[in-house]
Amino acid sequence: GSTPFYAGLWVGGKVAPNKLYDSWSGHQPIYGALSILKGQHGEGEPAQVLECPVCKTILAIPERGLEPKDYTLYLVVRVNGSLPSDFQKIVNDRLSDNEFKINLTRILPMKTPGYLTLELKISSDRVLKPSDIDNCWNKIRHDFPQLVLVPARPSRPGYFFRYYIDSRGNRREYDFDIYCPNPECKLCYPWIGGAPSGLVHGRRPGINRKVRFRDGNRPIEIQEPFRIQQDVEYISDRIPIPALVVDEQIYHRIPCLLISTVDKFARPPFEPRAAAIFGNVEYHHCIFGYYRRGKGLHYSNQDNNGHPSPTGKGNNRYYVTVEPFDPPDLILQDELHLIEGPLGSLVGIYETAVDFLCSESNGYKPKYIASTATIRRAEEQVQSLFVRKLKVFPPPGLTIDDRFFVRDFEIHPLEDSLPGRLYLGICAPGRGPHTPIVRIWARLLQTAWNYRNHPDIDFYWTLTGYFNAIRELAGAKALYRQDIPQRINEIAGGNRRRIADERTQELSSRISSTDLPAILDSLNKRYPEAQDALFTTSMFGTGVDIPRIGLMVVHGQPKTTSAYIQSTGRVGRSKGALVVVFFRATRPRDLNHYEFFCGYHRQLHRYVEPPTVYPFAPNVAEMALGPVLVFILRNMRNVTVRWCDENSAREMPRYRLIANEINLISSYLSQRIAHQPPARQALLGMIQHRLNSLLDRWCSVARRYSNLVYYENVVSGIPRYSVVLGDPIHQHAKLNSQLEVVYENTPQSLREVEETIAFEA
Repeated sequence: GSTPFYAGLWVGGKVAPNKLYDSWSGHQPIYGALSILKGQHGEGEPAQVLECPVCKTILAIPERGLEPKDYTLYLVVRVNGSLPSDFQKIVNDRLSDNEFKINLTRILPMKTPGYLTLELKISSDRVLKPSDIDNCWNKIRHDFPQLVLVPARPSRPGYFFRYYIDSRGNRREYDFDIYCPNPECKLCYPWIGGAPSGLVHGRRPGINRKVRFRDGNRPIEIQEPFRIQQDVEYISDRIPIPALVVDEQIYHRIPCLLISTVDKFARPPFEPRAAAIFGNVEYHHCIFGYYRRGKGLHYSNQDNNGHPSPTGKGNNRYYVTVEPFDPPDLILQDELHLIEGPLGSLVGIYETAVDFLCSESNGYKPKYIASTATIRRAEEQVQSLFVRKLKVFPPPGLTIDDRFFVRDFEIHPLEDSLPGRLYLGICAPGRGPHTPIVRIWARLLQTAWNYRNHPDIDFYWTLTGYFNAIRELAGAKALYRQDIPQRINEIAGGNRRRIADERTQELSSRISSTDLPAILDSLNKRYPEAQDALFTTSMFGTGVDIPRIGLMVVHGQPKTTSAYIQSTGRVGRSKGALVVVFFRATRPRDLNHYEFFCGYHRQLHRYVEPPTVYPFAPNVAEMALGPVLVFILRNMRNVTVRWCDENSAREMPRYRLIANEINLISSYLSQRIAHQPPARQALLGMIQHRLNSLLDRWCSVARRYSNLVYYENVVSGIPRYSVVLGDPIHQHAKLNSQLEVVYENTPQSLREVEETIAFEA
């Protein structure tokens, strides 16, 4: 078919913005993705794709900047008029006064007349910030006002706004596409795509009635500079990069592949547009994409009888009716061992809604494939989370060390030609916490310097420090700046290693997601350009693969054996590695691990802790059963009431006993509980009683408060509505006004498993 493939990034932690448009809280603007791309400061960064996946051309410069080296930057511009014959010379003279070297090397015409690609060669011996590129463009623009930049801004050269012309002739930006601006990229291949009503660009809204593909789709109109011909608006001269990073893009353009984190499970109760992820859509608009009819179920700022405005008139509507499509049928769960404890229990109860919505339309449940390197009693965990039977790959073989696909064999501890790790434990009774750290780090760093001419020195040049807390990491970085260099000077004997702060990296929760690609690239550089040190926390144990790192210091025994295996397993992936574990003698747990160091490491996987997941424990049900009920009701297909509508919350008393979907949810919960492992089953009557109690409370509040809505977003100011899904602001207002909350302190992220407690003076 003509429907394009898209990959979506649906993650929490304010990595990317939730909205495309700006919104307001009181008198304060909350900037959306479109404004952030232009340079406004907001929560999240929509420019998550920093370089072309094919040719590595720069698509966006992260806020931390680019490492000092040579770069090639491509800027797409429109020329209103003509340029002088010595344009290139004038630009290079104008840019010669920068702190870094930048030259306009080529001016490449595009297939659409009036558009050019400017190739800039940049050489810098310092970090290159986004503002540096923006300022360079401002100089060019000052001398040549006939040049108009096409991408969002100079430091976002791969991000291009989609827009339409409104009834007053104004340009209205509504979304953005990602293109590689390099005209020599292998993505420069003719491309065409379709959607049920197409997607408008650069003109007044309206469905293209002239062109229709065999699958019934209308063409997606291409941005002007990338059209293969000026008058053919739906054939592109290159393939767009199919990434959706803003929540509203995911809900309305709908990716084929969705990359997500489990904490996003908390959003669908608040966001009925998430039903699109499960295939529950009704219409497609030539501007706003897929949606269900209803106020708040699309991202247009204006609503016209449940449809996004502009809607068109008569037979010239800007939307078409579409059939719902199949929900996800394959779910991949990486790092299964992390889904345990309080987080795992919440994930388990929210999985009830995910499983229900994935199987509602056709009765076929999705297949789960989970991966982990450290787990015990996996059958119980899988059954608790997903209510599935477990099959392990590779399966057990005839002997414990041979599974056909995987063979284990023991080698000499000092053999370092093969991947693996040699563990060394150090404990220093009678010393403080800092002196041993300074001496361990100084000796390892200086020894690597002494052997800098060895052919294998690259594996041991970058020293990785693993810490159990940010506070400990910050303390070690302070030692690294002063005490460790002093100690190196004492032991070096005139041949000291000089370590600099700019040759260190940090991987922790303090680092922005857009900085990660640059950090990982710098860590993959080989000696002599390699980094001196890496400071990291538990983040290092998930998804980091840097084969060249072979030297690590672990500061204190991690809380779990699973975390210990995962973090230390990131070194020694291509060659033998040394892992030094520093135990503090004042910590009983550290001392115990030091005393049994050899026995513990000989049977490391034996000590992996079994996961604890109780999705229907009383406290979990008290916190999350109500939100899960709302999750299902607002996103399911076959309903008596359109629970997705914001005003439908007040309809619960009328339909509590006659709506078939409520009985269906109750029955589904009963089945889910019955299939839990015997030791983790909740009392069926208790959960049913809890569900009935939650529904009764909803009915009671709806009868007393006619202004009941599901959720009211209040950042500052005074709440005006009673809500089903409560938050601390409404909970506090409940004590001082005529408002009510049905489900108090509803989780908005599974990262926040503790409810907020307010103290009053």
